Amino acid sequence: MGLAGLALTEYARAFRRRFAPGGRDFLWFTLLLAGLQLHGLVILAAREGILEQSVNAFLGYEEGYGVPVWVLPNSLRSNYAGTIDRDMVERVTAAGFAMEPYRRFRAEARLRLPGPGIWKGGTAMAAGNLPAFAGLAVDPAGPIWPTPPPAAAPGPWPIVLNRTLFARYFELGAYREALAGRLPEAERARIPTDPARLGEIDRLWLDIRVHRRTLAPFAVTWADHITIGAEQIAFVAPLALWHLAEEAVRNPQNLCLFLEAGPEPGRRITMLRSERLMPKADRAAIRAGFERLAERLGGEARARPTQVRITFGTEEERAAYKPGNRCDPGLPEALVLAHAEELGLPVDPANPGVTIASTAPVSFEGDSLLLPCDAVATDRADRGTRIDAEGRCLLRLPLAERDTGFEEAFVYAPSRLEIGRLLDFLLCRPAPGLVPPEERVPLCIDPVVDRAGTEPESRLRIDEVYEDALTRYNFLTDLIDHLRGPIGLGLGALLLVILWVQIGTILGHRRLRYAMLLCSGTTWWQIRAMLVVQAVAAGLAALVLALGAFLAVHAVLDRLTAGFAERYPVVAAGVELNPLPVGLDNIALVAGLAILTSILLLLVQARLYGISEQEPVETLMR
Repeated sequence: MGLAGLALTEYARAFRRRFAPGGRDFLWFTLLLAGLQLHGLVILAAREGILEQSVNAFLGYEEGYGVPVWVLPNSLRSNYAGTIDRDMVERVTAAGFAMEPYRRFRAEARLRLPGPGIWKGGTAMAAGNLPAFAGLAVDPAGPIWPTPPPAAAPGPWPIVLNRTLFARYFELGAYREALAGRLPEAERARIPTDPARLGEIDRLWLDIRVHRRTLAPFAVTWADHITIGAEQIAFVAPLALWHLAEEAVRNPQNLCLFLEAGPEPGRRITMLRSERLMPKADRAAIRAGFERLAERLGGEARARPTQVRITFGTEEERAAYKPGNRCDPGLPEALVLAHAEELGLPVDPANPGVTIASTAPVSFEGDSLLLPCDAVATDRADRGTRIDAEGRCLLRLPLAERDTGFEEAFVYAPSRLEIGRLLDFLLCRPAPGLVPPEERVPLCIDPVVDRAGTEPESRLRIDEVYEDALTRYNFLTDLIDHLRGPIGLGLGALLLVILWVQIGTILGHRRLRYAMLLCSGTTWWQIRAMLVVQAVAAGLAALVLALGAFLAVHAVLDRLTAGFAERYPVVAAGVELNPLPVGLDNIALVAGLAILTSILLLLVQARLYGISEQEPVETLMR
């Protein structure tokens, strides 16, 4: 039997049923090491768990992207250089940090509820601290969109609603009342009457203002919470809707975008006409039906010898249209035809009357719009790039330049350990592993020398809310790090004392056996090598026991914290709570320290007990 086999055989005897020479010292030694390793794993994992959950609580976390940091254009710097443009986004992304800019749907601006009293306190910020009915315009495929991205399909615009805010502030009865007469009854009947069934709404009707306020459907997905910092947001809609609406408002004479039809702009009907009336048709009934439709939607019904027609818009409304705004008149085609179908009116859907079609082709491509050249005013067309598309002039119009860029964005640190590096990069601070601030153009630019010195300044600043959250998180991190030293020293001292006593017991019970081995030709270093093998075996066996016990503790804590995600949904942020995250690095650290400390103490005590070439064998026999 080899030296290692002999050492392991002696170690294993302590675990047998029959009494072993030297007693069960190695069994108690292994259990002691297992307990110490278990405590070490729990302490390290608890620290990681506290810090990880603190990130969620103070800053948030987005799966697949990391920890978000809320940034704004730095209007406080000495040389303000505009909004968040596409060049800046590209520079930050090239440094390895995801950046997601977004827009805001301000209350009462582009989207609003279809009547008063639907949102408690009104649609704008009311008395007290009631949140406004306002939302965000974001990329549906990006990290801010709170649900899986919607599939590209014909139909209404997608929208994600904040279930918590709607449950508190949305008045379902007032919503149904506001839509009476504006929607066909069959569509209105889909809206639940019981507030407890609010989550069953799969289509929300809002007034959208582009050329004029028009009722538009949105395909609803619900999210438990939508937050920006500590601010609750009522809804999230696609960024394309915001940009298309803004561009159409800027250019009402040439760019007709009837966005109530969805991502593929539709048509509006200015005059609805019946099919050609046959001689035996009940003209009086048909005319009465058209008059009811005109009363519902606003317009004037007129009978012709072979047709009945409705011209939409009262005389006062038509007189109020701005001269040259050819996109103002009319009502959404789909809505008009739905009302006509409900009333049983003889209308040809393929040829309903006089219509205005949306300008085409129009498409949103992330940071630019593709539009016909003749649909863009000259002063804006100079900013774009002209493209020849099969003989037709199209214009690619950039949307995120310094004066038309974004006012807010999130930049993501891949992990909490990268937050400091991200802040150094964003705030133009020199740091190891980062390019010098002078090379971070256009993020970092020169200041006005006579006012602020010569160091490059950042075009971004951290939002005050997030800066406060970062301060709180850093305070907690520093506090834990400062406590780690005294706690570690105390536990280390306890480890040394307990191991010293137990190792002394092991060696004391085996002094005579070591003397017999020496007399039979075993060398001093071989005996010490056996002790090292036994220490490693005990450490590894203890690690297995410690990991098993750790998994049991983890399972118990999982059950105890199972309700935390529901109790604290904003903190959990949809991420599964892991109270004791442990990595291979921590396992290796704990096991390595335990084994190395055991080896060191064994060798020191072996020398004290006379297991040394400098001591006579008789010393072991005393």
